Amino acid sequence: MREMLIILDTETTGLPRDLDSDVRPVSFGAVAYLGPQMEEVDSVHFLLRPDVWSKSAWRAEQIHGLSKARLDCHGLTMKDGWDRAVKWMHAAAEANRVNIADVYFMAWNSKFDRLVMSLWRNAAGIVSDRIMEWPDWKEGSLQAPGGCLQALYREWTRGQPGIKTPRYGKLDSACQMLGVGKQAAVHNALSDARLAGAVLAALRARRVK
Repeated sequence: MREMLIILDTETTGLPRDLDSDVRPVSFGAVAYLGPQMEEVDSVHFLLRPDVWSKSAWRAEQIHGLSKARLDCHGLTMKDGWDRAVKWMHAAAEANRVNIADVYFMAWNSKFDRLVMSLWRNAAGIVSDRIMEWPDWKEGSLQAPGGCLQALYREWTRGQPGIKTPRYGKLDSACQMLGVGKQAAVHNALSDARLAGAVLAALRARRVK
């Protein structure tokens, strides 16, 4: 069976706490990787136009630099954006002869991004969707419960002499620790998804060695 990983990231209007949150995604980025060598076979990135805005949106804008005016002009609606994301995922799997049911969905902080995706799906009026099922990923000693690469990295640090295990684990810190790049000051969903993929690829390469 050919293994496909889809690593995604979202930028949002704030920090969601639960499914009743008024937080929405403002951009979506994802990268499809194929096989143990993690060949990048496709990617997608687009802006979204939220149907509601959280009170903390101004703080979030300082992180991703996406203003309400820009999103109102260039963003897709919640429904159109969801449809585009799902169609891209299915097309990436089909183009590489992978059953969408066998795709592993992952994110740096999957708990956060899964919640954001749930809020997005609900705002789009979708009852359920396959892409909300994120099975655990495992390869030898590497484990990403629920597709969480942050948890995988944090667990990896426990067995490394001279490396302090972080309480949570920032993507930028992991990238610099492994020498795979640096997260930009202004966050970008596609760039961050690709950096998360680079962290996973580096850890897989170290395990093989």
